[in-house]
Amino acid sequence: MTIEKLDLSLLKTHIGDRTVRTDVIDPKPLAQLAITLNRDEPFPRPGDPLRPGRHWLYFPPNAQTAELKEDGVPRSTPPIPVVPLPRRMWGGARTEYLRPLRVGSTITRETVVKDIYSKQGATGPLIFVILRHEIKDETGIAIVEEHDYFFRDPDQSMTKPPLRPAFGDAQWSDHFTADVNLLFRYSAITFNAHRIHFDRAYAKNVEHYPGAVVHGPLTATLLMDQCFKQVGRPIRRFEYRGVVPLFDGQRALLAGRLDADQALAWAANSDGLLAMSARVDFN
Repeated sequence: MTIEKLDLSLLKTHIGDRTVRTDVIDPKPLAQLAITLNRDEPFPRPGDPLRPGRHWLYFPPNAQTAELKEDGVPRSTPPIPVVPLPRRMWGGARTEYLRPLRVGSTITRETVVKDIYSKQGATGPLIFVILRHEIKDETGIAIVEEHDYFFRDPDQSMTKPPLRPAFGDAQWSDHFTADVNLLFRYSAITFNAHRIHFDRAYAKNVEHYPGAVVHGPLTATLLMDQCFKQVGRPIRRFEYRGVVPLFDGQRALLAGRLDADQALAWAANSDGLLAMSARVDFN
């Protein structure tokens, strides 16, 4: 399929569609994430603040098993409309942390389809769906976020996108290697059945990746944790974009540097190529 053949007129009628979901900040997923990342942390207590990125553990997909496609992605995930390109990926997000959510709180997420558009990517035509979320607790809005999803043809993974070297002049850095056990556990915590993340054979033989794909939100969470540890100030805004995937068994670099009240953070693959870039603002 070429971008000229994509007719977005029907899809664009879904701009403005809304959904509202409710969840409770249960401490168990937080404790499970710490265990998954091999961290010795105390079990969260009621009233403890959520660290950045942990809100992604909540509002999991609620499609029944019979509604999942072969790749594990639900056929329908309102308010995202059904898109004619079948492979869905999470491209990035822009998150504003107005104040911390707390363990034990009842939270509500209102989601609206902000935009739908197409463009010609380096590997073929892409359709982007931009969602805007407002997450509230008993006091009011705590997080405002935009998610970028993109959809592509099944065969596009056969073509490599342009590669960029990672940034230099890091002030801090560390390495991270995910195996399929870690990726399976993160998928389980987030109730994410997308097989590219934990089924290496499927990822390689069907979608033609070199291995199981590391979740974008997982890499972003690790970068936020690293920035907070190094800078020691609360994160106000985190904006990230995925460039190329990371894979299981790959020794990835997590790095960053501070410039006044903003940090540049990034992840690089084992070849030194940029996998994710992020801008971080602090309170």
